[in-house]
Amino acid sequence: MDEKKLTIYFTSDLHGYIYPTDYRGSEEKELGLFKCASRFRKDGNTLVIDGGDILQGSPLGAFCHDTVGSAARFADMMNRCGYDYITLGNHDFNYGMPYLDSYLDALQACCVCENVRRDGAGVRFPARIHTLENGLRIGIVGIVTDYVNIWEKPEHLAGIAITDPVPAAAAALEKLRGQVDLTVCVYHGGFERDLENAEKALEGVRLKVPDEVSEEKCDVCGRNMVIKSGRFGRFLACPGYPECTFTKPLVIEMPGRCPKCGGRMMKRTGVSKKTNKQYTYYACEFSTSSDPEKKCDFMTWDVPTKDDCPECGQTMFKKAGKGFKRPYCINPACSRFVPEDQRGYVKKKNTETAEEGAESAEAADAAETAEKKTAARKTTAKKSTTAKKTSTKAASTKKTATKTAAAKKTTKKAAAEDGAEKPAKKTAAKKTATTKKAAAKKTTAKSAAKKTAEKEEN
Repeated sequence: MDEKKLTIYFTSDLHGYIYPTDYRGSEEKELGLFKCASRFRKDGNTLVIDGGDILQGSPLGAFCHDTVGSAARFADMMNRCGYDYITLGNHDFNYGMPYLDSYLDALQACCVCENVRRDGAGVRFPARIHTLENGLRIGIVGIVTDYVNIWEKPEHLAGIAITDPVPAAAAALEKLRGQVDLTVCVYHGGFERDLENAEKALEGVRLKVPDEVSEEKCDVCGRNMVIKSGRFGRFLACPGYPECTFTKPLVIEMPGRCPKCGGRMMKRTGVSKKTNKQYTYYACEFSTSSDPEKKCDFMTWDVPTKDDCPECGQTMFKKAGKGFKRPYCINPACSRFVPEDQRGYVKKKNTETAEEGAESAEAADAAETAEKKTAARKTTAKKSTTAKKTSTKAASTKKTATKTAAAKKTTKKAAAEDGAEKPAKKTAAKKTATTKKAAAKKTTAKSAAKKTAEKEEN
């Protein structure tokens, strides 16, 4: 089927504001007919519609009524903007029917207002059918609130009667059925007050929602089963109740194929025997088959998607719930396989999964022990590192101590060589100096002794 497009530009409640001004100053404002019309992009598949209340509410509106005495100027401006259809608003009746007619007579657009009737005659502004360039047929209906009868002076409504809008619209739309591709209903009125009145009127009344008929047949009596809503969700029930009380879970076909047998994937519901709450799961269409050869036991909590794995071609799944949009492959033989523990599940402890809980508890304990061991190892490692560092320090301290001792000895040597190299150097220097002096004295003494001996011989 070919796609046909329709564009609608809609305005309402202009209240006589044509130019972008509020008449209070010279600056341009974001309001008025011309501001709206500057955005219209009209072609053969476009409709421009106004929802009423254009004649009253601005200084210009008052001037046209009080001084000019005609609303034809407003019609001229609407014509220039390319309007196709209008309906009437409650304020369009404020100046009476002759003034309103001066606007409608000069207007090129068609007026549609199904619940405005001539006295003792038919609808004055009936629904229209508009055919676009692309062949699309549009039914256009207009209605106005019947509170106009209360708000307006009787003389302003001379020659017309305004009826209940809802039945009038329903009758018009029914007449258009089969003649158009779609309908547009333009209503100038309010819903909030009507809804409040409806709530008061229906207080204490129990409304029955009609059942949706399915293609599933009742296993007992063969009637088409209906979809009902209960306290635990939707389910299939036989419409023959109370004669037939057969019910069964609602089954919805899902996209994708069963990874085991290639059958269709179905969304099924069940009720927990322990909590009495409804749950949802996904299973192969042959999971309930009575034929042992066709029966398939595939079941998963993961939601099947329309996407196939680009590697192995099997249906991809995603985790149920909001925010989980990325599909993954569940085929263990595929290189894109995502293990169950990496799919983001939050495992809950219950009696059915006690072993898993125990395993996970053991795993958690093991992990905790491992963490403690790791922490202990880290501590030991730290201690051993510290010990190593300490021992290294100790060793280095020992070495340093040894070195220090050696260094001290060395220092003593070196302090004895440095303290012995300073005092020792000094001492050594002193000793050397003393030795040199002593040697020098001895040498001097020997020289003096030789000289004295030589003198005595001479």
